[in-house]
Amino acid sequence: MNIIEKANKAAEQFNAAMSELFPSYMAKAVVSTNLGGALVISFANVASVEEAPNKILMNASGYMRFMMHLTDNRGKTLADDAPVEIELLTWSIPYKSEVIKYRKIKGKSPEEAMQKLLKWFEKNAEAIRSL
Repeated sequence: MNIIEKANKAAEQFNAAMSELFPSYMAKAVVSTNLGGALVISFANVASVEEAPNKILMNASGYMRFMMHLTDNRGKTLADDAPVEIELLTWSIPYKSEVIKYRKIKGKSPEEAMQKLLKWFEKNAEAIRSL
């Protein structure tokens, strides 16, 4: 199984777990292959875009977007056993939040990194729900 297939599997597992953890919020992980492979994770503490302020998803008080690069800096797909990182791209929570803190997540595989991200969401679930 190559790293793109592993990332697709990790995305499916994340989507299933998040639908149970946050059933009334938007959460989606998807693998994108344009401009190099990446797994993009989006989360918003609203049920639909219509519920976001001014109907703009990025205006939600708990909007977050993460990315796991699946290619190197030359656009070459990573080796199947290459370590990966999940970086925080955007979030609407105050950066120096006392309640919710995020550090870059590293894993030996996409599945391991996504499991760590899920644990982070579980750990911060109450604080996220209170946003």
